Amino acid sequence: MVIAFIYALCFLLIVPPLMGWESLGILGIVVGSICAWIIIGIAKAFESEKVQDEEILGTYVTEARYYEPWTEKIKHEDEETKEVTYEIVEHEEEWEITVAEGDSFPIDEERYKQYVEIFGNEEEDYVDHELEAEGEIIESGSCFVTEWPGTFDTVCYEYVHRSYKNPILKGSNVYESEKLTEEDIKKYHLVKYGEMSVYGTARDKDDAWELSSKLDEYNCWFREKNIKLNFILLKNAKSTQAMFWQQYWQNGKRNTINAVVGINDERKIEWAHVFGWQNEAVCIKLRNFIAGLDKLSDITLNFNKAEEILQKNYKVPDFKQYDFVQGQFPLKGVIISLTVCLVIFCGLFCRPPQYQDRACHHIVEGNYDLAKNELRKHLSKYPEDAIALNNLGVLHFRDKQFEDAEVFLSRAVEKSELIADDNAASIYRNRGTLYRETNRNKEAIVDYKKSIEKYHATKSYCILYRLYKDLGYKKSIWALRKKYENYTYRELKEDCESDEDQVTFLMDYADAIEGRGFMRLINSSF
Repeated sequence: MVIAFIYALCFLLIVPPLMGWESLGILGIVVGSICAWIIIGIAKAFESEKVQDEEILGTYVTEARYYEPWTEKIKHEDEETKEVTYEIVEHEEEWEITVAEGDSFPIDEERYKQYVEIFGNEEEDYVDHELEAEGEIIESGSCFVTEWPGTFDTVCYEYVHRSYKNPILKGSNVYESEKLTEEDIKKYHLVKYGEMSVYGTARDKDDAWELSSKLDEYNCWFREKNIKLNFILLKNAKSTQAMFWQQYWQNGKRNTINAVVGINDERKIEWAHVFGWQNEAVCIKLRNFIAGLDKLSDITLNFNKAEEILQKNYKVPDFKQYDFVQGQFPLKGVIISLTVCLVIFCGLFCRPPQYQDRACHHIVEGNYDLAKNELRKHLSKYPEDAIALNNLGVLHFRDKQFEDAEVFLSRAVEKSELIADDNAASIYRNRGTLYRETNRNKEAIVDYKKSIEKYHATKSYCILYRLYKDLGYKKSIWALRKKYENYTYRELKEDCESDEDQVTFLMDYADAIEGRGFMRLINSSF
């Protein structure tokens, strides 16, 4: 948190002067810093929580079930028309197993038949589909179940996954091995820790299958000790390869004891390495036991010795004693969190210098020259701002500086594509008014028409109508009414007469330049 504070303080002291204090919202910096600290605090809170890890325990199948297909008819009623329709839904047949812990898993038909053959029994059982049915059951299928008879020779072993809290994982530097590359994983034929009991490159012989069967049996009946014993068989490999397995499995941070055994072409044991979490004594004794054997098959034949070693020396991992481990939020994460939050909030609270606000204030006070100066300052930083160009042009127009007014209003027209339609229409209308004042009526008519046709500006109807009327263009007045059918001749006339301030300003500038008409145009342009 100290680093976060220093970083935010540097940002606050260095960045705003470079970008301009007014252009960068100080509130954005402050709020961004606070939010960044909150994010870091939340992240540290999560880091402090115990991390979920996974263990795999051996177990056995207690029963297998087969559910016949069944059919239901579901009623559908349309909410608006009240029309009723029916849908026939066919539910497919299903197979599943249940293990000693009570968990159920789906299987296929072939495996179900195997369990029926092994257990030697199958009976029809009652099944109630009412709980899962959405409509009327037309045809209800039966359920068949085969149960483990309780004899040792009919046991079918399975593995179940269990999650648990492992505080060691939150400490990035506690027993954490360097991550292996994809090339190393492929080169040494590494596979992820899973439900198998025998891994490695030498699992294709009978002695390996016998060892696997023995391990499944042991892992099942000794699951109350929260242990899973694995063997990794490597053929014609150097003992250093065992370290890659240990590194890939992160030092066995689960409920495992992992024995890596190197054998030659004759299946003779050349070396052994055993690793497991928090069980150094049992690892050393099991390694010495395996290394003292001749062939791989001897492990199965003398498995009772391995069981004895585990029974006497294995300790269930007690992670509570590692509650002191504190995860360190990385400096990179601190910098990224702060930068992202500061950029977002500075963007939200960022606003250009308030030259235009001050210009409006000067206009209200009648200080038009000061208003021009504020707008020029704004345009020196933002020369593409069409609204500011328009407003400066209107101020020059007010002072009858028509050439300067035309320059700014024409530039505003060029940039009007980037602003809202209402403002763009106002810019065209203002330049048209300038042309009208300087007796360039044809150009004024063009701008008024653009304001109407391009931006559908209803305010310009009255102005154009009044101009046509003053010029005596009766056909044009008729065409205007006919082309824009949403206005009738009477409506145009009434609208113009009802908006005296606007019409007076637009058509009789000299009398109203100091009045409300000018302020209305200024306010609508900002």
